[in-house]
Amino acid sequence: MSVTLQDVLALVGRLDDTPGVDAPRERFRRFLALRVTDAAGLRALLGQCQDGLGDQLDRARRDLIAKLGEFLGFEVRHGAYGAGCEAPSGAQWRSRRRARILLDIRSEHAVTADVTALSQQLAALAATAPAESGERCVGLCVLTPYYPSRRQLEAAIAARASQDIRAVTLDALLWLAEMVSGGSLTHDEALRVLTASPDASFIIEDRKSTRLNSSHVSESRMPSS
Repeated sequence: MSVTLQDVLALVGRLDDTPGVDAPRERFRRFLALRVTDAAGLRALLGQCQDGLGDQLDRARRDLIAKLGEFLGFEVRHGAYGAGCEAPSGAQWRSRRRARILLDIRSEHAVTADVTALSQQLAALAATAPAESGERCVGLCVLTPYYPSRRQLEAAIAARASQDIRAVTLDALLWLAEMVSGGSLTHDEALRVLTASPDASFIIEDRKSTRLNSSHVSESRMPSS
């Protein structure tokens, strides 16, 4: 018997910021830790988030995207859901002594292209990072399929004097995670892609296209039987 995301959410209860080891959000995150063991399974659950509306699915999607960091080789810390969908979640990915990445998940519920809140959270995070750790602090806007303000957001990021915020589509991020978890790319390579340029999606799509072209060339050179 297959279990859908809606089934799981019905069992764990309403996701909110209620504290406690047996709170619904902690039950849901334990389910993710125990049952979602590969990027393909996570992709399938994220696809189910697009099948309905409401803050329950939006909050589940936030946790699923945070979980995606594990398949990229990061340590993951889930954040609070907050009162609405416009604010950054506070979820973080960490590569020790190298980088801390603060996630800002942009969905169909977030119509703004403003990055002020993310910038403020990023500054607060940088202030708490030990100077000797050498860890960069980067903000990563993850753009889900129905986010309506991608072009405006990319323009806002490009206009910033400080190059500390990036944007990446969820589809590009999933492909990158599948490459890392499958052994085709390393964590170090993924980290460079996500922190090197404000337009991480462009770099990922370029790598994806290069790999597809290389695969096609290899297949065309195979002798026919």
